[in-house]
Amino acid sequence: MWWNSSDGDTVLALKERTLTELSLEGEASLLVDALPAVCRFTRLKDLNLSTDEYLPGKEVDLAELQSLLALEHLTCCGRGRVKLRAGTVLPQLTRLLVGIEGGIELDAALPCLQQLDISAPHVRLGGEHLQLPQLSKLSLEEVHQLTVDWPAMPQLAELSVIPDLNAEGEVTVTGLAALASLTSLGLFDDGRTGWRMCHSLLQAAPPSVHHLRLGNLTETQQDSWAVTRLQQLRRLTCGSLDVIVSLGSLTQLQQLDFPCNSVRHLTLEHLDSLCRLTTLRRLEFGGAVLERDHERRVEVVRKVLPAECTLVQVMRH
Repeated sequence: MWWNSSDGDTVLALKERTLTELSLEGEASLLVDALPAVCRFTRLKDLNLSTDEYLPGKEVDLAELQSLLALEHLTCCGRGRVKLRAGTVLPQLTRLLVGIEGGIELDAALPCLQQLDISAPHVRLGGEHLQLPQLSKLSLEEVHQLTVDWPAMPQLAELSVIPDLNAEGEVTVTGLAALASLTSLGLFDDGRTGWRMCHSLLQAAPPSVHHLRLGNLTETQQDSWAVTRLQQLRRLTCGSLDVIVSLGSLTQLQQLDFPCNSVRHLTLEHLDSLCRLTTLRRLEFGGAVLERDHERRVEVVRKVLPAECTLVQVMRH
């Protein structure tokens, strides 16, 4: 159900014991004042909060929702800041989405949270109460400053980070290397300042990472990317072909994906390096190619290579 914050009587008139979905939109002051009334709907499973106005000193305190014991999905978007500082709260919450222009501070125990998506410049995930024992997927976008207590999320399997245009590399990496369940890592920068934050995270990534997704790499940054540290890497997705020449030591690499490039962008140096990757079985491109090259492109990028077959042999096919 959708509700406009100016229609308070409508919300209060709803049957408190039957409502399972609710979306609130309005000014920050009205939204904050409405949170106690929202808690009367104890069977809520899906709650969407959206504010279109920023008021200095006015934060959306999600701790006021702790009586919603059945809540499974929570979304909070708009301007301002969001905080959740408490002990064990929202015991059934499995997914939390926050898209906010100010920032978010999360210091609470969320025992069932599995997915956390945040888009905010200032992100703080830490404190004496933070416990995310079931969190498996964490997505962070438009981040300028990132503080994370990584040990508080021991089951984290997938991490994706997109810094904002002004990110200066302010990021916490202590404890990241100990996350043995982390198998998928995505780092996407703008090619300017954001790459410093991504580089710090890549340097601290645990050896358990099997799938690495990277944005564009310039030639001047190539040596800074510690891709070869990840000796268990099986699949690499990258926005730049320049990374190919650095992959020789990855003895378990099976798949390379270049969604922004065409097979025609490969140079002789690239081809020589690819042929040295004896475990490589799949090479995919997403860039447009000439119409007449369509059939050969399918053969090159879709075919699973047999152990005795080299890339050059396939290209000659």
